[in-house]
Amino acid sequence: MLGLHPGEGALAWKFFFAFLILTAVHFAAKSVRQATYIDSVGSENLPWVYLALAVVSLPTLFLYARLAARFKVAALMLVGTLLHVLGLVAFFVLFGLDQAWVAVAYYIWLGMAFAIAVSQFWSFANQLCDPRQARRLFGFIGAGGLLGSVLGGLMAIAVTGAVGTRYTLLVAAGVMLLLPAIILMIEHSPSIHRREGPDELETRYK
Repeated sequence: MLGLHPGEGALAWKFFFAFLILTAVHFAAKSVRQATYIDSVGSENLPWVYLALAVVSLPTLFLYARLAARFKVAALMLVGTLLHVLGLVAFFVLFGLDQAWVAVAYYIWLGMAFAIAVSQFWSFANQLCDPRQARRLFGFIGAGGLLGSVLGGLMAIAVTGAVGTRYTLLVAAGVMLLLPAIILMIEHSPSIHRREGPDELETRYK
């Protein structure tokens, strides 16, 4: 019913929950971003932060592209996840300063962090699934993101109502810590079909 072939269930569900976690954290953190920016700077200044995000993203994505060409995607995801967690905790502390610049910095950081994280995730999935698997599994994996967006919003509502908006960042950081374990399990999954690069193809047909 889900389009999974025998032996693919474990891999597909790992990707499903990895994407669920990623999107749940993002939507919870996004709710904090919207609330803090509007309260601190005002909605009329949103175009300026969009411009700043575009300007800062260009060199950041260029640097990431250089790193992606040199290191394995799984390793970059592990490092990126830990930096994501540290960023959420750092901004939890900074929001305690009650300064407007923190909301602006957080808006820019979250936009870049999530864009890179999603790019890493789908690059990882594309690398480990052959084209036939990708056509069957990616829709199922994407459903994890839809569920994660709902859960992330509910998490933000629950935490904000109980202890305050900025504490959502701590809860999101804790949830994000589940992601490295799933990444490692996927990396060592026996049912993956790694794409062959030029070197492997050249060796096969020599």
